[in-house]
Amino acid sequence: MQDSHPWPRDTTPEALRVYYATLKRMGPEKRVRQAFRLSAEMRAVLEAGVRRAHPDYNPRQVWLETVRRWLDDDDLFRRAYQTESGS
Repeated sequence: MQDSHPWPRDTTPEALRVYYATLKRMGPEKRVRQAFRLSAEMRAVLEAGVRRAHPDYNPRQVWLETVRRWLDDDDLFRRAYQTESGS
């Protein structure tokens, strides 16, 4: 079972206070932009991992495997992409 600790274990309480104060000062629009930026960066990291693990994949195969990993739900992936994933 995964630990549901409410904050990162490598972050001090003081650092978290500063982080949350910074988020509050950003305002909702900037926080949303930041969330989208972080999401795009995470997808890029996943894609780089797929390319490293499967250098023979074409761009579509890289995209499909990146989506599969992003969803983290093989059943959902198969239902959504059954005609493309070969399932």
